[in-house]
Amino acid sequence: MIHLPLKIRSQLKEWYEKGEPFLFVVDYTGENGRLWKLSDVPSERVVYQIGEITNRKPVSLSVSLDVVCPISWERYHKAFERVQYYQRRGENYLLNLTFPTEVVLSRDLWEVTHAVRAPFVLGIRDEFLVFSPEMFVVIEGKKIATFPMKGTISADCEENLALLYDDPKEAAEHVAVVDLLRNDLGKVCRKVEVKRYRYWERVVHARGELYQTSSHIEGEIQPDIGIEEVFEAILPAGSVTGVPKPRACEIIAEVEGYERGWYTGVFGLFDGQRLVSAVMIRYLEKQKETLFYKSGGGIMVYSDARREYQELLEKVYVPVF
Repeated sequence: MIHLPLKIRSQLKEWYEKGEPFLFVVDYTGENGRLWKLSDVPSERVVYQIGEITNRKPVSLSVSLDVVCPISWERYHKAFERVQYYQRRGENYLLNLTFPTEVVLSRDLWEVTHAVRAPFVLGIRDEFLVFSPEMFVVIEGKKIATFPMKGTISADCEENLALLYDDPKEAAEHVAVVDLLRNDLGKVCRKVEVKRYRYWERVVHARGELYQTSSHIEGEIQPDIGIEEVFEAILPAGSVTGVPKPRACEIIAEVEGYERGWYTGVFGLFDGQRLVSAVMIRYLEKQKETLFYKSGGGIMVYSDARREYQELLEKVYVPVF
C-alpha cells in the first residue's frame, strides 16, 4: 500500500468524479506523481500511447542499443542468494529482482520515443521512456479488472507453448501473482473472481515473437471507495514486487541497492468514462548524459541464478518500427 501526495490524490479524485479526461503517472514508491488534463498535455515534452489513444506521431527509425555496463554476475548472484535465503525461511515466495544496466542508444532518447512499438508508451523529454506490454488495471464505473502477465517463451515453434505450460517454475510464479492480485483487489472490492486463468497470447519482442501467459481477474469496487483509494490500496503492482507484498518490498529495498524511481510504477489514461493503466516495465532512464535500462524478473526458491541473470540482460532491448 502507498500514500499518494495530497495534491495528486485530490486531483485524481476530482477529475475522475467529474469525468475530466487525464493522463497520469505514479512512481514505484507512490511518493511522486504527475497528472495532466488530456487537453493540456504538453506534446513538446510528453508523449503517450494507451492502446489507440495517443499524441504520438510514429516514425520508422533504425535504432541500435549497446550495453556499456551490465550488473556484474557477482553483484547479481549475491542479491539473488539473499532473496533465496529469505525464501527458504518462508518469509517470501516470489520476488521481482531488478537492476539498472548502462546503455548507449544510436539515436536521441526523444527520437526513440516516437519509434518504439508497444501497446503502452510514455515518454517525458530528458527523463525517461517506457514501452510496456503489461496492462495493470482497467476501471469503468465501479468495475475493475487486472491482467497479470507471468511466463514467456520463444514462439519459434508450437511445441514451446507446451514447454511453457509444463514448466513448474513458470506455473508457480503465475499462480502466486494471480493470488496476490486477487487479494489486492479484495481490499477495495466486494466481489473478486478469476474470469480467465493462464491464457496465452503471441507478443512481439525485439528478437522475434513470444508466447506469453496472462490471467484476467475482475471485481466490483465497494460503493464508498474512491479512485484514489483504489490506487493507494493496490500499488505498487504485485507483478513487480512479490508475495507477500509487504515483505517483498522490504527485501527489494535491502538487496537491490538503487532507487527504482518511475520504473515499476504505473501510468495510465482516463478518457472520461474508462481508465486504462499499465505497469512501467521496459524502461529507459536518462540521468544527466547517461542512459540506464532497468530490468528484472521473478525469483522463487527453485529459480536458477544463471538463467535469471541471463533473462535480466535479454530484456534490455528497444522494439522500433
